[in-house]
Amino acid sequence: MEFRWIELNRDRIAAHGVTESEAEYVVEHARPPYPQWRADDKLLVWGATPPRKAMSKATRSKPSTALTPQELDRMAAEFEREFVADTFGPPPPAVRARLRRAKRKRGRPRTGAGSQAISVTIEKTLLAQVDALVRRSNTPRAQLITRGLRFILAAHKHSGRRPHSASKPKLTATAR
Repeated sequence: MEFRWIELNRDRIAAHGVTESEAEYVVEHARPPYPQWRADDKLLVWGATPPRKAMSKATRSKPSTALTPQELDRMAAEFEREFVADTFGPPPPAVRARLRRAKRKRGRPRTGAGSQAISVTIEKTLLAQVDALVRRSNTPRAQLITRGLRFILAAHKHSGRRPHSASKPKLTATAR
């Protein structure tokens, strides 16, 4: 948007302790529902300046459809140069953070130290019972299994016993 400052507008913003650059910042960074076109063909904007001073501004600006060809040419002139992107500086930290979040891969939210897929063999009748419970409780199978494992680990932790493992035959040596 092209800013055309007149003395009246300069006096109005100066009365509020706002500079031209701060007012332009508010117009350029307006959040919905602003900017709004008023009936008197003025653009109404409300927002905060970089040091967070709240302000509102009504500017008289034409919509792009009402601009003359010369005004449109003047607005587009800066982008008709070759390598216009070379004139841009690095993005500010807030924009860099937004870009980083946007580039992040989507997926399930991380819980604890993350998760790992494993392959487990379960007896068919037990699996059918688990799946029936999953349907009734509307809980994912992995979450149900996780709850069960946590319950068993907590029970063993409180009892002071180690988890039961398959018994291994003891090997004994006999003299001949």
